[in-house]
Amino acid sequence: MIHGIGIDIAECERFRARADAGFLDQIFTGDEMPHHEDPVLATAGFATKEAVIKALGRGLGRGSCWHDIEIIGNSGDGVRVSGQLHGEQVAGQSRKFHVATAQTRDLSVSFVLVEGPESAIPGKEDLS
Repeated sequence: MIHGIGIDIAECERFRARADAGFLDQIFTGDEMPHHEDPVLATAGFATKEAVIKALGRGLGRGSCWHDIEIIGNSGDGVRVSGQLHGEQVAGQSRKFHVATAQTRDLSVSFVLVEGPESAIPGKEDLS
């Protein structure tokens, strides 16, 4: 069952202009950094994190941060959530992330679909 969808588009120029380590360290974990050193790949990683947040139906700052979402690789298996987001996922049973990204020299777009068992939807009552 689909739990949520999220989409985000980001400008690569934003990451080219702010490609200093301090800015990237705020967004990406140490495990992610080798995958996101290129501005186009960093933009794709950022867009994917934004799309994951939207697909989960929440924002940052409510007990979660950028480092709570790790994007390693280009598949849904490469999405890891931790911190409060992980606690919500465990409490709501297992969720699977499906990720599609596309990049040009100027833009990166990411689409995320989150699926899992019907019983894992918060507030969903058993109607059977």
